[in-house]
Amino acid sequence: MEELVYPAVFYFDEEYNDYAVEFCDVCIYTEGDTMQDAFKNAQKYLRAYLKCCKELSVKPTTPTDFDKVKATHKNGKVLLVSAPYENVQAKKKDTFSSLNDDIVEDIDKLDSTVFDESQPASLDDRLNAIKKRDD
Repeated sequence: MEELVYPAVFYFDEEYNDYAVEFCDVCIYTEGDTMQDAFKNAQKYLRAYLKCCKELSVKPTTPTDFDKVKATHKNGKVLLVSAPYENVQAKKKDTFSSLNDDIVEDIDKLDSTVFDESQPASLDDRLNAIKKRDD
């Protein structure tokens, strides 16, 4: 098992009087009442992301260099957050974010096999056609 380290940007949110955290690489956002709470939540969310990657057998997004993140987020504090990760072989695609492409392809395939042009085109009509087909 290895430890993956991602840069996270911490901001003090004056409106809510708490700390907001952003992982730019993996689109994770969290918060905490104190800096320590925000950091703990960031670790928790990062662990959950890496666990999800493992369960789906996909490679997590590669962390951006700390200095690059620090240079682009001058108003926040950039800290490194780590979490354990068990490396697995990716089944289909290299990254978690590419799963959306697979989902869209599957929907397109389903759409073309379930419906032809002679069938109803509205969403409600399509849903009713699926219900009738499945009954």
